[in-house]
Formats: sequence, structure tokens, C-alpha cells
Amino acid sequence: LVSLGNLEAAVSLLLSTPPEGTNFYPNALRAVVLSSAVSRSLHELAVKVVAANMVRTDKSLSGTHLLCAVGKYQEACSQLQDAGCWIDAATLAATHLHGSDYAR
Repeated sequence: LVSLGNLEAAVSLLLSTPPEGTNFYPNALRAVVLSSAVSRSLHELAVKVVAANMVRTDKSLSGTHLLCAVGKYQEACSQLQDAGCWIDAATLAATHLHGSDYAR
């Protein structure tokens, strides 16, 4: 798909890898990198999908790092809270969130 120039379909195919599969992590990272060549919105979407799948498979900190890389600190904080990582969530909130986002 990449050689045909259909980058969006390639990203979609990579993101369809089941999180339980052995190829999930490499394909997830490929999808994130490839999506950045298409558009910022696709890149952010790919990061959100990968991060959510990482949380589902107990790799929440890796997903948090990806969310922070695209400036989605509130979502990263929420995922840390959902995973019970309260100290990490509080640290992230104190360093990157303000106003109502911080209060949440």
C-alpha cells in the first residue's frame, strides 16, 4: 500500500493488528510514524488508537509517552488515572496541565 501511495490505507491496516498479537507493537509504531507523513490529524488519531490499545494490554506507560509526544497531556493523565498510576498522573498534571484540565 505504501509503494502504491495509499498511506492512509497502510496506516489503517497497521492499526488493525490485534493488541494481543506478537506484531502489535512494531506495527503500532510503524502506523504512528507513517501517519505523521500523511497529516497531523491522522497522526494524532493513530497515537490515540495505539495508546488505548497499549493500556488494554498493560503497557499504559508506553501509551502515555505517545500521547504526551503529540501534546495530549489530559488524555495521558486520564489513562494513568484509569490504570491506577495516581502519582504519575499527579506529576504529569502538575507539570503540563492548567485550569480546569489540571482540576480534572
